[in-house]
Amino acid sequence: MKKNTYDKYIEEVSKTLLQVPNFEKIEQDPQMQKIFDSLHAKMVEVSNLRELYEKYYCPAARECIRKQTKLIQKSKYLKGNNEALEKLQDIYYSTIRMGYVQLFHYVESYVNVSLFPQLNIICQDSDIKTVQWYCTTNYNYNIEKHWKQPLDFTIEKINWITRRVKHNDGFPINEHNKWPTHYLLKNHEFRFEESKRFQIEIDEFIQDINDTLDFLSRFTTIVFKIYLIPLLEKMINFLKPLSNNQEIEDNIKILEESREWLINNIDEYFKLLGINE
Repeated sequence: MKKNTYDKYIEEVSKTLLQVPNFEKIEQDPQMQKIFDSLHAKMVEVSNLRELYEKYYCPAARECIRKQTKLIQKSKYLKGNNEALEKLQDIYYSTIRMGYVQLFHYVESYVNVSLFPQLNIICQDSDIKTVQWYCTTNYNYNIEKHWKQPLDFTIEKINWITRRVKHNDGFPINEHNKWPTHYLLKNHEFRFEESKRFQIEIDEFIQDINDTLDFLSRFTTIVFKIYLIPLLEKMINFLKPLSNNQEIEDNIKILEESREWLINNIDEYFKLLGINE
């Protein structure tokens, strides 16, 4: 039997998170489960967006263009009006541009409304330092502000497109110094015409949605790895005064090895981002 699409994503996320040492003990926490539920629900939303645009919205836009083109060609006033026909073609690209806006808002709401606020409550209740504190202290990096900087730059690209749609009516103008040049420049030339609303095909949008699903999983895993470091430190400090038998000492050693693994893993992540300790 074919696996349910939603189950596939949830299992992939769970598999990734379970690679984190000691995570299976933590995921049972009811507050932590709220974050998992938010992540799973957001992945369902993003997956549904892909289905809607690929199978419904974009085909409907093409059909609208086809019908309206016929009407223009039959019109005694508009027949031969190339400008009207050209603007009509933008229905398809406008549909995709709005898809990027919706996609970015899905990701932004998960990170800013669900992930960090809910995890901060858990940190406060557990009396441990937050993920933001750890990143600022050890890397001088504001992860809550600069979370859009993933390794593959897809989220930065989606954010840039969203800003251009919202603030420049889809024209790739302004904020030249903020262009994500690794994406926009091809063969040292700007990808889009500045005097024309940018046009992105559905295949590229679908790929960006798939990359977004990967980002949600990867970024959540990174955030949880950072969260676990101060938590393990608290557990170690609690056990050390009690280390009067071999079992406790063995547990301390396991926790210390897990903490060291996490620190090295996070160091490597920030190095890949180009951020040095």
